[in-house]
Amino acid sequence: MKTKGQLKKREKIKKKLKKRQKRTNGGTLSPWLFFGGIFLGIAMIIFLGGKILIRHTKYKVDWTRDLGEGSFAGYQPLGEGLLKYSKDGAIYLDGEGKEVWNVPYQMENPMAVSNGNYAAIGDKQKNQILIFNTEKKNIGTIATTNPIGRFSISRDGVVAVMEEDSTSTYIRFYQQDGSPIEITIKNQISGEGYPTDLSLSDSGSQLLVSYAQIKDSGLSGNVAFYDFSDAGKEFDNRMICAFNEQFKDALIGRAQYMSRNSAFAISDQALVFFQQRNTKVKVKGKVDFKGKIQTLAWSKNHVALIVEDEGKNVLLVYNGNGKKVCKKVLDQSYKGLNVDDGYIFLYDGMRCQIYNYVGVKKFDGTFDFEIHDIRPSHTLERFRVAGSSMIKEISKIGEGR
Repeated sequence: MKTKGQLKKREKIKKKLKKRQKRTNGGTLSPWLFFGGIFLGIAMIIFLGGKILIRHTKYKVDWTRDLGEGSFAGYQPLGEGLLKYSKDGAIYLDGEGKEVWNVPYQMENPMAVSNGNYAAIGDKQKNQILIFNTEKKNIGTIATTNPIGRFSISRDGVVAVMEEDSTSTYIRFYQQDGSPIEITIKNQISGEGYPTDLSLSDSGSQLLVSYAQIKDSGLSGNVAFYDFSDAGKEFDNRMICAFNEQFKDALIGRAQYMSRNSAFAISDQALVFFQQRNTKVKVKGKVDFKGKIQTLAWSKNHVALIVEDEGKNVLLVYNGNGKKVCKKVLDQSYKGLNVDDGYIFLYDGMRCQIYNYVGVKKFDGTFDFEIHDIRPSHTLERFRVAGSSMIKEISKIGEGR
């Protein structure tokens, strides 16, 4: 049972988290973050002081899908298609934009995660998570004992859920049909701290968790790796290692696996990359930065972020070793950011920019709807641009300059 002192310490952490998150997020930290036959756009060539500025505004629309009006929360990649979710239900569209299934439900504050052919949608601070795959509508329902915080899903549909009651926080695990797995991590404020993020490995046998801790009246971060395979049995509470020296006096906003052997954690001061080989984990690279993070995105090989530094919006992209592969000062702030398949996608309102990893602009144009997600299609050199009620797949971007 928690003492009054422990409860006060926990509430102190929560207040500091909220204060720091406003400073860290800027907008949102979202992966985390997020196209027939008509040619649109004009290639504009403007001469400025003897230099040529080329605006890559042309593209071809391969197909358009009207999803109808209604509430909207967000998109997640699922299989070769897209999952659109809202307060009222979810729709899965395949790689050609065709509706595969449509599931109604009622949620107040829906959140979604996906991995390969599986996805989970949960109601934040409520008690229900729905599990889906590309072939069937709803393959499982999780009924949690306590209110839901963040959650993660493996490529096999295993779900790890951060739950919280009035005195403690727990991380619990569930099968793809929603049935509980007899594994629970109970977090003590006086021990690991208060969990701020979690991520399951693709196999579902490893778990990465970031924590906030009160140390010397200040807030510090801690990253812990757990192993639930046979190799992890010899470790106390299955925790194979933890890192805190890299996150002194810092809040960890996100901690995520990128691929089977690589992961990252980002605070309001640094981006740290990890390499994992079975039960051995080491720091592969660390990047210190100044300024306020506006948005964050990651893929299996790269992490991208936009930082506001001295009044400038700067795009930074790093590989899994912490090596900077792109740095670019942007002409405006962007709420949306995706990085995948060799491309960087920036979007805000109806405007979109696409760069390659060396910072060469491939596209700069606008659409006739507010953009909520951009990512590569399953077809080479094609991209899906998604709004709240419409998706377009486009190709031949920036041609005809």
